[in-house]
Amino acid sequence: MRLLFGSASPNLIAETLARMGPGEPVVVVSEFAPDGVEWIPYHVHRSAEDNQALILATLGTRRIAEGGVILDPTVPHDVLRELGNAMLGANARLFDETGATQPWRHATRRVWQSVRRQTAVIGRLLRDPRELRLSALYRVVTKRGPVLAAARASIAAPKPAPPPPRASPW
Repeated sequence: MRLLFGSASPNLIAETLARMGPGEPVVVVSEFAPDGVEWIPYHVHRSAEDNQALILATLGTRRIAEGGVILDPTVPHDVLRELGNAMLGANARLFDETGATQPWRHATRRVWQSVRRQTAVIGRLLRDPRELRLSALYRVVTKRGPVLAAARASIAAPKPAPPPPRASPW
């Protein structure tokens, strides 16, 4: 049997199942039930130990011939990915939106996507001075805001009443 940990959108799970091809039956561990395969629900509000116990109880004595973990950046279930890597060990195949991948290739792709996203933002700021001015003003206001709030609080705070006069001992 093949076990697939699907921390991904239902469409990406279906695409990954198609890429895996025919062979032994597939069991999918994911948050939502995919079509046409056995499904073990992953409960996001339960601990990793509870989910692992559910998976092991559902699988019973079946042997895992092959396993995979889907790495989808749009679904942030890191606990499910870690659970898949722990249960499958070194035999885990990794899949992302481009197909089968390696950990270093996946990490490199994510870093380059982040760099491209950040350079696009910086490029937009440099091309349009109004955007740069708004960004600078935003930073000034966020730094100045707490100072102004503290000053207003000290001005608006009522002064304590003077103590009552003491009676003369004579």
